[in-house]
Amino acid sequence: GVKEIEVDAVEDGGHAIALLLLPHTAKLLREDLEKRPDELQPETRNVVMMGAAMQDSDIEQGRAVKDAITIGWEKAFAEVDVVVTPSTPAPPPLVSEQTYQLRGGVTNADIPNIALNGPMNLGGVPSLSLPCGKVDGLSVNVSLTAAKGRDATVLSLGEALEAAFDGEFAHRIAG
Repeated sequence: GVKEIEVDAVEDGGHAIALLLLPHTAKLLREDLEKRPDELQPETRNVVMMGAAMQDSDIEQGRAVKDAITIGWEKAFAEVDVVVTPSTPAPPPLVSEQTYQLRGGVTNADIPNIALNGPMNLGGVPSLSLPCGKVDGLSVNVSLTAAKGRDATVLSLGEALEAAFDGEFAHRIAG
């Protein structure tokens, strides 16, 4: 059967990823930021500077959210075998735009994408995103997520979904 569930703490996933990833990115690019900041794209430079400004307490907060999300997934998979979610909040934006027009206004495309897909990464659970339709000629995707160690479940369900669409979206490059 199908039922609607909520996975605890996933709404904080985007923020937690920033708290964990940005300081790491800043460490990797510290020398570039110091020696040739003008060679970094403005967006990259801003992200590196934000990461460099983060404190150990920020990283600890990110780890706490990561742990809460991991427990949230464990609780969810005690109730269901697979969680199905959208991979993006809307059809993909043009590369030149890099924004979504949502009901709440315009937002950078990375923010909702991270919010929708980051919880799977943080929770260490297998997840597969695959095309499931088109809106205005652009592909829309669905994410299939299962419990740790259940990779085969995700892949089997993905294969079944491709078959249900008569292979319309299988074996093709987006475009």
